Amino acid sequence: MNTQKTITKFISYGLLLTILLCAIGFGVGRLLETNLIWPLAAASSYSVLAVMLYGLCWIIFSKMSSSSLTLFYMAGLLLRMMLAMPFLLAIWKLSETYDEMLTYVIVFFIFYLAELIYNVVFFIGIEKQNNKINN
Repeated sequence: MNTQKTITKFISYGLLLTILLCAIGFGVGRLLETNLIWPLAAASSYSVLAVMLYGLCWIIFSKMSSSSLTLFYMAGLLLRMMLAMPFLLAIWKLSETYDEMLTYVIVFFIFYLAELIYNVVFFIGIEKQNNKINN
């Protein structure tokens, strides 16, 4: 398995997921006649940062030890959670009202959950490929 090609695919699909979620968010915002631009900007900036950092860490980790993908996946979940904390703290501090904060948190949670599902599906696919190669 070509690790560099897999990492590039992971980053590309992650960025496409972010774009898709933004498009859906804009559509929902128009339907509900509410302004979701800033919550979408905050959530998408987190998503792009998380995907890029995850990819960069994967490149570094694969050079050190390409055999322990499960350990990297678990460390990546921790990295993603640690990266989310400052974003949520900033949302809490910068929000003027409870409703505004709730909107930001809901949009952020949807992005976070979608990325988590994407990561699980992507890494399950990689593990299946590795098992086929090893067997």
